[in-house]
Amino acid sequence: MDILKITFNATPIFNFAVQLIFADADGSNSEEIIFVWKDIRANVNEVTRDSNLVQQALNLEYAISIDYPTKLIAIADGNSVSIYFKNGKFLTSYDCSFFNTQTIIDFDQLTGNLNVMSVNSPYAQNTFAYTLENKSFIIQCGLVDAYIQVNAEIIINRYNRTPISFPILNKLIPFKGETSISFNQIIHRLMASNKDLESVNYIGLPAFLNLTFQAKKNSDNTIIDEISFATFKFIAGLKKSVSPFGILDFNLKPNRASLASLPFVNLFLPAGKYCFRTFRNDQAYQEQTLEFAFDIIYPRQLYFADFAIGDTITVDVIKDGGITTPIQTKKFVIFPEQRYFNTIVWDDEFLMQKSIDCLGSFNIKSELEFTTQKTIIDLVEKLEILDNTKDVKIQINTGWLMYSDTDTVESLMRCKKAYLQITNSNDTIDLRPIGKSIINQDSEKELIEYTLEFTINKKYNEETYSL
Repeated sequence: MDILKITFNATPIFNFAVQLIFADADGSNSEEIIFVWKDIRANVNEVTRDSNLVQQALNLEYAISIDYPTKLIAIADGNSVSIYFKNGKFLTSYDCSFFNTQTIIDFDQLTGNLNVMSVNSPYAQNTFAYTLENKSFIIQCGLVDAYIQVNAEIIINRYNRTPISFPILNKLIPFKGETSISFNQIIHRLMASNKDLESVNYIGLPAFLNLTFQAKKNSDNTIIDEISFATFKFIAGLKKSVSPFGILDFNLKPNRASLASLPFVNLFLPAGKYCFRTFRNDQAYQEQTLEFAFDIIYPRQLYFADFAIGDTITVDVIKDGGITTPIQTKKFVIFPEQRYFNTIVWDDEFLMQKSIDCLGSFNIKSELEFTTQKTIIDLVEKLEILDNTKDVKIQINTGWLMYSDTDTVESLMRCKKAYLQITNSNDTIDLRPIGKSIINQDSEKELIEYTLEFTINKKYNEETYSL
C-alpha cells in the first residue's frame, strides 16, 4: 500500500499552511487539501499551533482523521504523519508543497503495510451524535505484544447546566489487528439516571465525550502510539432526520389530539435563533422567535383549545435567516372528545416528556394477598391473618386512535417510568407498564384503540386511588 509520509523538521510560524495534492500516476483524479495552522482550531482544515513538532504532527493527524473520516487515514509517529486513502482507492502520485518557504519539511513515499494504530470515528466533526445509534469506534493496530487502552470522560449536564464527570478506562486486545468500542449505551444510561421525569418543562442538554486511545506494550505498558479526538456531543435518542436541528420525536407520523390536549413537542436547537411555526389546515397560523446561547433540547407545549374538531395542526421550526436544511414537521389531527379524559406522561426515547390522552374507560383494581396460619383454640380450628400485601393495577383505554399513533403507544409501553395526571389536581399516580402485547394493525378496523395495563407504585401501603 502506498503511503505519503510527512516529517516536521522546523517550528511552524504564524502563517504556516500545508497543501497536499493526491493524484493518480498519470496526474488524473487530482484531489487537493489545504491545512492552515491557527491559535485555535475552529473550522475544517484548521490545525492548532504549537511549538512542539510531535504535537504538530498529532494536530495534523487529528484534522485529517476527523474532517475526512471516510476518505483518508492519518497516522502520527513521532513528528511524522503518514497518510493513505481508504475504501480501496490507491493513488501513486503525490505532491506536497508549503505556503511558507522558511519552514523546512521533508516527506518521502513509502510502500508497505501499516504497523501502527489507527482509529476510525463514526462521527463527523461539528455534528451531534445520538445515543441509540449502533455506531462504534474501529481501532486498527498491527503491533504485536500490544494492547489498546481507551481513556474516556463522559460529562453529563443536568437541567441547571451543572456538569457531572464520569471517567471510564477500557483495555482492548485487537483480534486480527482490529477491535472496536462504543459508548452510546453507557452515555444513554448516565443521561437517564441524571434527570427527573416529574420535572416540569425539563430542559435537555447534550452530553460530552472526550476520548484518548493509547497503544501500549504488554511487557512494560510503554505508550507506543496515542490518538485523541475533539469532544463529541451526544443527544439521547435515535436520529430520525438529516436536519441538524428540529423536532425530536420517535413517531414523526400524525398523532390524534383533542381540543383539551396539551401535548409536548421537544425541539433540538443548537445555539442560535429560530422561528417556531404553527399551521392550521396548511395555512400559516402563528410564529414565535426562539433564541438560545447554548445547545438545548427545549420542550414546547401546544394548546388546541382555539381550534375546531377536524382541524389538522402542523408545527415546525426553521433557522433564522431562511430555510437551508430539510425541515421536520409534526402533525396533530383534532378528534371529537369522549366521555373520559386522562393524560399519561412518560420519558420517551430522547429522555424527554411525552404524553398521550386516554379518552376511554378505566378501572383500578387492588389485588390482595394474605399470609395466614391456622390455630386450635378451645378445640376449634381458627384462621389468623399474620400479614397482607396489596398490588394495585390500572387498566385504561386510549379511545379511538389513528394507526399512525401505534408507535407512540409502543413507546409508552416500552418506557421504564410513567405517571398519570389526576384531573383538577397537582397530584400524580406513579405507573409502571406491564402490558405484554400490542396490536399494531387490525384489518377489520379503520381506527384502533388500546387497553393499557399498568402497576401503580404506591406511596404507602394503605393508600387507595381514584380518578
